[in-house]
Amino acid sequence: MIPDFRKKYDEVVNRCEQKSGEGSFTDDRFWRHKLIGTESMYVIRILPNMQVDGGIPWVLRREHNINQNGKFVKFNCPQTLGRSCPVCSKGSELWSGAQNEMDKNIAKKHFARDCYYMNVLVNVDERENGENQGKVFLWASNMTLQKKFVSQIKDDKELFYSLLAEQGGHDFRIKMSKKNEDFPDYAESKFVAEKSDLAASEAEMEAILEKCYDLQESILDEKLFPTDQYMKEKLESVGMSLEISESSESTPSPTPAVESTPKPAVEKPAAEPEKTEEKKPEAEEKTEEAPQEEESFDDDLGDLDIDDIDI
Repeated sequence: MIPDFRKKYDEVVNRCEQKSGEGSFTDDRFWRHKLIGTESMYVIRILPNMQVDGGIPWVLRREHNINQNGKFVKFNCPQTLGRSCPVCSKGSELWSGAQNEMDKNIAKKHFARDCYYMNVLVNVDERENGENQGKVFLWASNMTLQKKFVSQIKDDKELFYSLLAEQGGHDFRIKMSKKNEDFPDYAESKFVAEKSDLAASEAEMEAILEKCYDLQESILDEKLFPTDQYMKEKLESVGMSLEISESSESTPSPTPAVESTPKPAVEKPAAEPEKTEEKKPEAEEKTEEAPQEEESFDDDLGDLDIDDIDI
């Protein structure tokens, strides 16, 4: 069973790492927004998760994207499925022992980032003569855009109630401008206030929804997540080290034991309390926690295609 699991993962990765004639990774299920020049604008319609009745339209997957010694490796983080991840664990250890910013930067390379995947209908994308307009794709939202989703929904309940409506719903406008050499600015990205229908007729609406991908199968399937041994080999390929257990397989975290009902304790005569000197409370030692997802390292990694990082 284990060899088959490993073989399936390698097959999936190999399929996605097959390069096109231009030398880029390709998976035509995915659409990606990208800054071209100093400003770019796209309009998408977030579609419901058809496999979850009334659920949120996106699923979360944690991903490792490591750039080291001029080489780049990528793989999905087992923590997404509730498993332990030796790469994340090493990052936390390195962060705890960090003595300076250089040490912290090395630790950060081991941390996974959050990516939110959903089905979208692309309404405006002028690249390639609008070839992608009117089509349904899988799309990965970074943390910056995800925060804008949540912030705008929290401030506008009416928007939340009608967000995914087939009739009278809302598009999302992605507006990107050049912030610096590494990261674009999404400050003007937001849900469009004007309501609009998903399509002109019910038949067209149904046709669009039927094209939605199964998020569980496309994004969270077990075969898309690596073994510990695979992660070790990937890190070693860029000159980094990783210690793993002998089993070398990621296994689900153990289910917490259910506590049994405690038996009543037998009462004993109360002993007189001993007199003890009051100790002055010691000052709590402040420790710096490992950083959570940061915009600078969760956002687009330069020119890397986040939609092709994973599957």
